[in-house]
Amino acid sequence: MPSTQPQSGPAVRTVPKLSLPEPSLLPGEFVPIPEDVIADFEHKLEADLQTVGVTITAILGVIIFWRGVWALLDHFIGDSVVGDICCIIVGLVIVLYIRLSGMKIASFWPPS
Repeated sequence: MPSTQPQSGPAVRTVPKLSLPEPSLLPGEFVPIPEDVIADFEHKLEADLQTVGVTITAILGVIIFWRGVWALLDHFIGDSVVGDICCIIVGLVIVLYIRLSGMKIASFWPPS
């Protein structure tokens, strides 16, 4: 005979739905930027472009100098392990002397 009592199943809990704030901008809409912020950004960008140009010029100068010294060393010393070791030792001595003596390397950059 079938039972007339209600079947008890697993308890179901209901969780209240969280309401998230609606976005204030629709897709494709942009916030207007104040003119003074744009002008300040353009001024900084121009200064950065000038700095990048000077940096690239300095890098090219160092590379060209390095290539000339390398070619000159190859001409006089030749391609040998002894010449390579001598160049490493002389280079380290020069760098350590400059570092330990506290010599100013570049004084044309403005202080930051």
